[in-house]
Amino acid sequence: MIPIIEIDVTDEIQPTLEGLAGNNKKAMRSAVKSLGWFLQKRIKKGVESGSPGGDAFQERIPHEIRRKLQGGSAAKKWYGQMRNAIGYQYEDGVLRIGWTSKTAAMYGRKQEFGYRTSVTDEIRRKYAEAGVPLSKNTRYLYLPARNVFDPMSEELQPEIAPYVQQKLNEYTDKTVTFAKKARRKYKVY
Repeated sequence: MIPIIEIDVTDEIQPTLEGLAGNNKKAMRSAVKSLGWFLQKRIKKGVESGSPGGDAFQERIPHEIRRKLQGGSAAKKWYGQMRNAIGYQYEDGVLRIGWTSKTAAMYGRKQEFGYRTSVTDEIRRKYAEAGVPLSKNTRYLYLPARNVFDPMSEELQPEIAPYVQQKLNEYTDKTVTFAKKARRKYKVY
């Protein structure tokens, strides 16, 4: 399980692309990049819902307690601002959807796979101050795995070819104009 979605254009959607766009590289690249935008948007919505791909996240510590533990601020929605760090990268015929920074990837992997933290005196003190004292026998705090990319990949797989076909149909019908070349290159980790 890798916390990233990778679509090799030459394997998975090449027949659809060639059938509609022929050798028009600009149309193919534009359709695949549009697919990346569409998929990242859907994944962000799945994360925000708390049940990406239909698999509900395990419940978390109540908001009021998390706020006390984090010094007055805590995200109300799943993954907080981390949702904004989900993006796409298209390079050499491969579309990748994942985390847009190394820090987000590190934090996202902890969320994806779960992790445990040793209970230190500082952590024990913070929980006591928040009104949730930890037992003297508690040695670790566990964050359950909250998978995003695998369940969303399974949910979105049937939508990929129809989406690309629709985009290429729009390009061939000349109902869409191509945007200027983007200067920013996205990278996912």
